[in-house]
Amino acid sequence: MKLSGNLITQLGNDKFYNYVEGERAPLPRIQLVSKGKYVDKGEIESGHYGIIDKDEVISDLGTSIDLLLLARRPKALDCTTNPMTQVFEPSSPDFRRIAEQSQLRDSGCMYGVSYLVFERSSSQFCEFFYGNKSLRERAYLLSPFLPLTEADIAICNLDARSREPSPATLGREFVSSGWAVPTIGKCSKRFTKVPNCDREITRFLNPIERVL
Repeated sequence: MKLSGNLITQLGNDKFYNYVEGERAPLPRIQLVSKGKYVDKGEIESGHYGIIDKDEVISDLGTSIDLLLLARRPKALDCTTNPMTQVFEPSSPDFRRIAEQSQLRDSGCMYGVSYLVFERSSSQFCEFFYGNKSLRERAYLLSPFLPLTEADIAICNLDARSREPSPATLGREFVSSGWAVPTIGKCSKRFTKVPNCDREITRFLNPIERVL
């Protein structure tokens, strides 16, 4: 079937539809769990990765996961508001406020780097948020596994060559505080079945901010 090029098939604009789609189907998150309610309830073992959708544990992924890292963005998150406040522009006052509050103990605030990933065992697109101090200190280790397009190089004025995403294996180790942090290494096994990532990347890099 071929439609006429003059036929209007939608009203509104992409900003509105991206908002609606974002409300309907937010990304689940990958989390490396050390302590807290998920461990206390027996839903995830300490030192294991899990996929969590809203506040529901979807699966316990174990101590090691294979990922394709597809995109990254800055993110600040205030969990004390309802709904939670999330901000993606580092120069905004709300981002700076959340970053400052995150320095306080049990503040409910986090900031750092948010990654769009494709996880092998679940075949799911997920968010992996490096939002606390221990994770932020290790975020640079993920950079070599990210794709780099010609557009990225031009916008960021980089002296580099384009590259495809490189599979990474994330393990874990426990630090002196008793919290588990990711270890990152090359994955020896190729990803052979990956859906088209373009739509997910575009949506991830055009997020919905919620500031109350």
